[in-house]
Amino acid sequence: MKHADNAIKKVPQYSAIGDAILIRLLSRDSETVTDSGIRLPDTMKEEEHFGTVHDIGPDCEVTGIKKGDKVVFSPHQPTGWQNNAGARFLKMRAQDIWSVVTYVDKANISLS
Repeated sequence: MKHADNAIKKVPQYSAIGDAILIRLLSRDSETVTDSGIRLPDTMKEEEHFGTVHDIGPDCEVTGIKKGDKVVFSPHQPTGWQNNAGARFLKMRAQDIWSVVTYVDKANISLS
């Protein structure tokens, strides 16, 4: 007899099909504090336009974007869903992605 503690839990895995790109939205804090000290609950925040490329469909002809990249995308959000663990995903096309985000050392940036 198996106990509930030993039960195998299945976690859904999502794969893009066709020319779709799946974006996993980055988790957001439960509340944000503005510069003036006002606490904004989750429901008052603007929707994010920043996430991680979770998967790229086999028919997607895109260059410069790969799985794991952090990206900024169009505010006209395409179809999205949230899984049981609370992770949020969006399905979009390559033309909806505006930029791949990279991080550089501030010492290497010239503002002139």
